[in-house]
Amino acid sequence: MAHIDFSSLPDHIRNEVMPYLKNGRFVVLSNMGHMDVIKLQQEAFEQMVGTFYLEGAVDTSKYVHHIIDFTPAETYPNYAKQLFPKK
Repeated sequence: MAHIDFSSLPDHIRNEVMPYLKNGRFVVLSNMGHMDVIKLQQEAFEQMVGTFYLEGAVDTSKYVHHIIDFTPAETYPNYAKQLFPKK
């Protein structure tokens, strides 16, 4: 579960889904979105999931703190400058 996961809000998962997962574990990883948990730190994800399936324990030790950068790669003003360059 990611801290910044707008498609699966942590409170909803904890309160509505987890009661049905008898052997499940609820983990929230800070400063990550829905797919960031896998994409940004794949080795850590594989360690966490592999350990859970093999041993029933959650090992998040390979995850490192992720700093969020909300700066967009492209912006609409930059698109406009490209479409309508000054002469």
